[in-house]
Amino acid sequence: MIIYTPLPIESVLQSSEEVQPTYIEIEYEGRLVQLETIDNYQAKIVRLVSSNPNDYLNNTYMPGKIIYFRPN
Repeated sequence: MIIYTPLPIESVLQSSEEVQPTYIEIEYEGRLVQLETIDNYQAKIVRLVSSNPNDYLNNTYMPGKIIYFRPN
């Protein structure tokens, strides 16, 4: 990718280094899911870890879905 800009490269790429999502793995309704935390009680499902093919057809565990949980 080529970026044509009069700004120094440090100014352009500065914001991409600051934001790093926090991922956690929890058991949600009996399935292991990887979550990206949004705040203290909300998270977005990033990945489902299951050996059961039917779990991947269930919209409850769909990546991108926002769930509410209480961390321990």
